[in-house]
Amino acid sequence: MRTRIITLIVVMLTSISIFAQSEHLKFKGVPIDGTLNSFTSQLIKKGFTVLQKGDNMTLMNGPFAGHNDCMAYIFRDEKIDVVNGVVLYFPTLDSWSALEGQYNSIKDLLIEKYGNPVDITEEFQSRVQPRDDNSKLHELRFDRCTYKTTFEIEEGRIILSLTKLDYNKCCVQLVYADAINGTMSRQSMLEDL
Repeated sequence: MRTRIITLIVVMLTSISIFAQSEHLKFKGVPIDGTLNSFTSQLIKKGFTVLQKGDNMTLMNGPFAGHNDCMAYIFRDEKIDVVNGVVLYFPTLDSWSALEGQYNSIKDLLIEKYGNPVDITEEFQSRVQPRDDNSKLHELRFDRCTYKTTFEIEEGRIILSLTKLDYNKCCVQLVYADAINGTMSRQSMLEDL
């Protein structure tokens, strides 16, 4: 009985926070919500094509923020059957200066749209600080570089970062996590416990 009451209170508080958030985070102007099929259908209308489709993830390719050939992974929570996040990879670049330039350009656009970020970490973790383009790219390739900017808005969280896909492929990554559906996913997990 006591467990039911606690669960009911958690559900009510979660419901209140969900209703307080009136809108979903948007990706390419499309709310991050609905089924995987309905969300990807809307992105197809915006120029994306489906490359691979799974039960809980779809890989798409298309234009984003003036860059062609971006890869977008769309994720859904299978328990509640809604899309809750997108991870976008810009085309790979082979020089540090190009990567940093693209990262800074996108960061400036995000600041213009969403305001100041809540966190910026731009550093190298190596003992000797790299000074030239090749050594900086080398540090990124060996996971000794953190370039990440986080934005938190009412609709969710957006994280911009530099990442490596494999040793020879590095790119700018952009993560969109919807607050409403993230809260619903979390509530679903809490109910399992």
